[in-house]
Amino acid sequence: MSTTLLPSLPVPTTVHPVYACGPEPWAEDVRRTTEAAGLPADRFHVESFGW
Repeated sequence: MSTTLLPSLPVPTTVHPVYACGPEPWAEDVRRTTEAAGLPADRFHVESFGW
């Protein structure tokens, strides 16, 4: 995910929550990207798992 992709999503991420489910390094990357794009921290939710 990149900050250039976020504005093209059909749902504004600054209004709706973002849910990420995946390996911890990937979820952390998504968290950093959404935070940089302005997503409030309380709207980001993660479920981590490892392989």
